[in-house]
Amino acid sequence: MATRLRPPCLCGSCLTIFDRIRGPGLPMITVTQAKKLPPFHCFTIFTLTMSISRYYSAWRSLQSTIRPIPYQRSFSVTAIKAHAALQQEEKVQLQPNKLNFGQNLNDLWAEYTDRVEKKLEIGDSDFIRLCSRIKKDGSPQNSIRQIQKVLQEIHRRQPSQDTFVRCSNMLIHAFITHGDLQSAKLVVDGMMRAQYSPDTVTVRTILGGITQLGTLSDIHTFYQSLQQRKMWPEEPHLYKSLIWIFANRDDLEGARVYYGAYLNKRFEDDDDAVFNSMIQVYGSVNQPDGALTVYRQMIKNGRTPTPATYHILLSILYKSDMPEQMNKVYADLQQSGAEINGSHLSAMGLSPEQILEEMKRIGITCHVRDYNTFIASYVKENRFQNALDVFHKMIEHGVEPDIYSYSIVLDTLVKDQTQPPEAPFEFYETIKEQGFKPDVVIYTSLISACAKQQDMNRALMILEEMQTFDVKPNIYTFNSILSLLSRKQHIDSDDAERAAVLWDKMEELKVKPDTRSFNMHMSILSRLVRPVEKVNRNVWKTDGRNGVTMSEYAQKMLKLYRSMRRRARPDFASHTIVINTLVASGHLRQAMQVYADAKATGIKLPVSVYNEIMSALDKAKQVSQVLNIWHDMKSAQVLPDNTSYTLALDACEQLGLRESFTTIRAQRKQDIDRLLELDRKQMERMELST
Repeated sequence: MATRLRPPCLCGSCLTIFDRIRGPGLPMITVTQAKKLPPFHCFTIFTLTMSISRYYSAWRSLQSTIRPIPYQRSFSVTAIKAHAALQQEEKVQLQPNKLNFGQNLNDLWAEYTDRVEKKLEIGDSDFIRLCSRIKKDGSPQNSIRQIQKVLQEIHRRQPSQDTFVRCSNMLIHAFITHGDLQSAKLVVDGMMRAQYSPDTVTVRTILGGITQLGTLSDIHTFYQSLQQRKMWPEEPHLYKSLIWIFANRDDLEGARVYYGAYLNKRFEDDDDAVFNSMIQVYGSVNQPDGALTVYRQMIKNGRTPTPATYHILLSILYKSDMPEQMNKVYADLQQSGAEINGSHLSAMGLSPEQILEEMKRIGITCHVRDYNTFIASYVKENRFQNALDVFHKMIEHGVEPDIYSYSIVLDTLVKDQTQPPEAPFEFYETIKEQGFKPDVVIYTSLISACAKQQDMNRALMILEEMQTFDVKPNIYTFNSILSLLSRKQHIDSDDAERAAVLWDKMEELKVKPDTRSFNMHMSILSRLVRPVEKVNRNVWKTDGRNGVTMSEYAQKMLKLYRSMRRRARPDFASHTIVINTLVASGHLRQAMQVYADAKATGIKLPVSVYNEIMSALDKAKQVSQVLNIWHDMKSAQVLPDNTSYTLALDACEQLGLRESFTTIRAQRKQDIDRLLELDRKQMERMELST
């Protein structure tokens, strides 16, 4: 007897498909035949993967058992959910497993290499995220090596072109960050030979690297190379970048070349920014006629000048003392229908009071943005009372200030030396009374006010208030507090502890310290390092050890400097602080290592640092090293002072270098006028300080 059966699972959708596949003309399924049903959990998955004929033959050959149950159309909600869960499970199994980006970089790299060795599937997005993580968290040298390995694996697997190009861009960036422009250009060349077209990010990264590390001729060569291979991304903003690169190097002709190339391309959608950039370039080299030519060319090409175009051109003509042409352009602006605002009139040299009158005359409403511009211009000129007058006039005219207005006025009260110390804090209460939520700019201004009063406790209370209102401090906020600490007349261990707490807070909030942050923190620590009473040959032991035990604060300062080399860019102040502190505390070898860092990176140190090092080397009986430092100073084109000459001459005398002694003494004689002027200025500074 034939029996109607349900599929092995309790899913109603399986039942429907089962009926359709069985179809008309096929025999009913008997109990005996049912025992040969396939052992799949879901009949749908089985039947969708093969045709009816394949299904029927496979069905007869597979061995399994199933208990037949009477045919029923109804099915439970639980069955539907169970079927949906099974489908989702199968869907997940078909997708490649994602890399775990929640772990640290070393563990992530280990997981990736394990996946590669086992030849497991890795998605395009995982390749991109991995390279991005390496670029962000890895050391420069390791980043380059690891991204290269990732690119080799990408090329072997041949994913989408976008994946390979984006990861190549990160390798290019890593090379440039490491100061290796040649290798960065080789990456681009390799991309093109492998028929991967550079995108706009590739080009902008290389252009930035050449600007930093190369020459203008390198840019010409790079542009021509991509044009010849028809791989230059024809985007207007790239021509804008080229124009400004040459303009910033005072190469007007080079800027004209790429402006002409842009015009020859005849882009359907011309970019106003390219025309505006060329107008600015002519203004920067004091050629207003050239700016007017670009303006007329823009109109000739059917482009409507934007309000920004008029602002740039009016400013150039005003500064070039061309009132007639300026008034003609202003008339064009009025006839164009473009929106006129206070910035246009300000560009023409009108004062805020004159601008208000002109806007009233031509029937233009003065908005809060215009008043903010007037206030900010007065603050920039240190005319703080005028800025406050404009703010009060804005309120009188019924214009409601916004948070930016209040921020500018608060900054004015902080900078104005004539204002009472409590004025910024009283104005802050006014801001809150008006219903505005203070932002990070306002809080940073308040902390700057605390720094003026050397009120550390109040600054820390403001920082706590920021956290209460969920306002994240930025680098300027932390720098304001560090500045307060570093400028204290007397520094103690509590101040160093506060600086350390602030530093930990920056790390917690993922606020990246800049060069100024490191310098101020190192300055705080350096003031707690005690100088040695006497420098002698013990500070330069032949076995490489130092004869003086390094203090806790000197160790912290040196550790901070090493961290700075990885995370920021030490400047002359950074090296000056560390070298002078280490020399004074008797750690001459470590000071020489930091000096070598400065020399390798091309940092030009002040003459006082060279003098400190030479003096310490002389006391440590390292006389030959004194002359090495002297020659370094001359090579760096640092002008010596009387102390420098004295130390160099003493070294020559001790070493018996008669010819060098005569040469340096002759140089000192020729330099006598400048040295006398230095002595005079030094005496003046001493008199002022007393």
